[in-house]
Amino acid sequence: MSQLKVNSIVPTGGLDTGAFGGIIQIVPAFTTSSTSVSSSTPVAINGLSVTIKPSSTNSKFLIMASMTVGHGNTETAVLLDLMRNGTKIAQGTDSNYPCTSLLHFGAEVSGVFNYSYQHVDETQVDSNLSDITYSYQFATSGQGTAKVNQRGNGTDLTSTANLIVCEVSG
Repeated sequence: MSQLKVNSIVPTGGLDTGAFGGIIQIVPAFTTSSTSVSSSTPVAINGLSVTIKPSSTNSKFLIMASMTVGHGNTETAVLLDLMRNGTKIAQGTDSNYPCTSLLHFGAEVSGVFNYSYQHVDETQVDSNLSDITYSYQFATSGQGTAKVNQRGNGTDLTSTANLIVCEVSG
């Protein structure tokens, strides 16, 4: 079997301004574990962590997340944070609750809701091509319990969560 290995393939006309090249590698995380939080102090979501070794200092990273989220109190919201090496990224500007995503379900506390998020991280990769770890954490804005992969009130209606990181040539 033959293999063709190249660092990059770029169309003869070049890439459009702001466009990136192709996918270099894909690293997924998948979990059926449930995680819960009952405070405004963020906790890591079990099983949603991906470590990727960049192949180039020009690389960008496409992050895609999908999970089921529920909460058990009509007065609270769920705050989700995308993390890079333990630091929050892709944050809103609200001074009270800066986060990647803020979810509030109103009077619905017994159901579960699908959460999906995509982000292109254009952080500068260091010259040592050090590993980068992407993960998620979450908290509540008030009272009650928030859960991932489980409904807010109860232990049934379990689900799955995914975090997929794609290295894209710069």
